[in-house]
Amino acid sequence: MTLELIPNSDLVFKGPFNVVSTTALKLSNSGNDRLAYKIKTTAPKRYCVKPNSGFLDAHASTNIQVMLQPQPAGQPDDRTKHKFMVQWVAVPSNYMEDVDNFWRQDLKNLNVQDSKLKCVFADEQPAAVVPNDSHGHRELDAIESTNITENRTQQQTPSSSSSVFNQRSTSPTVSRSINPLQSQNQDRQQERLKQQESGLRQRATGGNPVVDRLKSNQQKQNGLVLFGITLTEQIVLVAFVIALLFGFSFVGMEFWKQLCAEHGISPEGKLESFATEGSDRKDVFFYQADDQHYVPRAVLLDLEPRVIDGILKSPYKHLYNPENVYMSKDGGGAGNNWAQGYHQGDKLSEEIFDIIDREADNGDSLEGFVLCHSIAGGTGSGMGSNILEKLNDRFPKKLIQTYSVFPMTNEVADVVVQPYNSVLTLKRLTENADCTVVLDNTALNRIATERLKKTTPTLAELNQLVSTIMSGSTSTLRYPGYMNNDLISLISSLIPTPRLHFLISAYTPLTSDNTESEVRKTTVLDVMRRLLQPKNVMVTTASRDKNITHCYVSILNIIQGEVDPSEVHKSLMRIRERKLADFIPWGPASIQVALSKKSPYITTQHRVSGLMLANHTGISSLFDRICEHYDKLIKREAFVENFRRLPMFKENLDEFNDSREAVQGLMDEYRAATKKDYINFGNTETTQVSEYSI
Repeated sequence: MTLELIPNSDLVFKGPFNVVSTTALKLSNSGNDRLAYKIKTTAPKRYCVKPNSGFLDAHASTNIQVMLQPQPAGQPDDRTKHKFMVQWVAVPSNYMEDVDNFWRQDLKNLNVQDSKLKCVFADEQPAAVVPNDSHGHRELDAIESTNITENRTQQQTPSSSSSVFNQRSTSPTVSRSINPLQSQNQDRQQERLKQQESGLRQRATGGNPVVDRLKSNQQKQNGLVLFGITLTEQIVLVAFVIALLFGFSFVGMEFWKQLCAEHGISPEGKLESFATEGSDRKDVFFYQADDQHYVPRAVLLDLEPRVIDGILKSPYKHLYNPENVYMSKDGGGAGNNWAQGYHQGDKLSEEIFDIIDREADNGDSLEGFVLCHSIAGGTGSGMGSNILEKLNDRFPKKLIQTYSVFPMTNEVADVVVQPYNSVLTLKRLTENADCTVVLDNTALNRIATERLKKTTPTLAELNQLVSTIMSGSTSTLRYPGYMNNDLISLISSLIPTPRLHFLISAYTPLTSDNTESEVRKTTVLDVMRRLLQPKNVMVTTASRDKNITHCYVSILNIIQGEVDPSEVHKSLMRIRERKLADFIPWGPASIQVALSKKSPYITTQHRVSGLMLANHTGISSLFDRICEHYDKLIKREAFVENFRRLPMFKENLDEFNDSREAVQGLMDEYRAATKKDYINFGNTETTQVSEYSI
């Protein structure tokens, strides 16, 4: 029964101490027993600890946030006396209650152990950093680096993204914790610059043996250098992204068809003769093979052969790398069962990650992964959840963005257990993804019917809508400008806190292959106004709770076409005057605008088109509808027998309860974000640590 603490002696807090200072503590159970732990301090009023108690399975670990509150005015500074104590004990195998009740009972007959930590306070020294091996640590490290660079970033020039909504100021506490992804962006850009400078310096100071040999020969022959050769080489590190397509590959095929058309690439991967523009970055999503044809950075995964066989028989069959196409050998599929898909993912993960690792090593600047899946079936939800968890553990510093298709909630479901599958997947998306673009099948069908005039939308037409969103949201990566030219900068302005990372999208004007758009003239103002209309949003966000006024957390508009920046400014002013968008009361209200080029190889009917990615608190209403269907089923334990047959649910249904609780917490946080006191959300009595005497 051993619990390892990292750090094991001192908890280091770095200033300034007039605001909340956060450090990290890692607990690792290296034994074979399940442990219960509890954290105490000599100064409980000065600290918040998340979590302050819990259970830890054998050979598992957990990450603890320890937050020092600002020094109250007029009180003596007694920080040198502050200490922490971590207690732990083996949990009896028959104990089934929660951790709070466990620590309330008499533990005299159990071997309770403890370890004490001293608090150290440093104004200039870096805080203790726990090894960055989890999603939680990535969040902590980002918050700390924001504290360090706060003064420097205030002196930098403002970004080129247009914004006229910044009317409300943000408190220092909010500004430090509101956007952990921005610090990652700054660190990453600094690292790139250092690599470029290092490479250029090496090449300029004798790094080229041919030049050195020429100079040496000249000196030997003439006693002096008659001529000098200066080589300058610009190093361009292009961040690339790997797309993982789970059991939903027809959407992926539409996406790659769209990218091929926009970059002038034929179905065989050859560059078309007319594709001579050269201003695009094909290598974000493609790489060139030895014969110079372009290959998608894609991994196609499915547990049944039907969908992938259809792709391999299509005109694009020679486009993909056959080594990156994985189908289960038995071909039985997951039977629309999340547990079956998750179990299959466990068994096949080694083979799958051989493919992913090989693809990740096929370049020097992997930025992240893009997952495309459905949350209602078996493969996309179950296997996708398993790979998502392992991907987060295996690549803790890489961004993970998902395009997640949500099932229809206003009709009888095609899959009776889709509420179970959806809730179980939502927990993994909340805990392991950095950004999730939500695509609601209910809204997609409505848009296809009302906007594209399709009486009965086909699956191909819905897939085309999804691929339009995917290609539009990546256009600034592939046709880069001054800003938003990598994945981090694209989403950092949209996600204020780690859990609020579910985004809605809209696109205008919409057209399909067989129909023309009703919009005859497009201006920047018209496009931006239409993007804010609910009928164009690809998520149904109507709330049934009359006591909550939902609002935008953040908005990013990607405007494509030849646009005068002055048009953007005038449009933003007009939107502000008309109050077309309501924003959160606790942060800056702003619409960020990124200008992107259109592909020169595609003829469009419109001068300007636009895509909106937005963080809106109304997304909680979609989660609420899913949970409503889930609660009806789980109350009667309907259709759970197929889940009980698999290892995760064989002994109990605790995973259902844990997932439902995680989704409820997500909904509560989105609802809390509509209020002014959101910054204090979660700072309840449960985060206060208990007191102990020295």
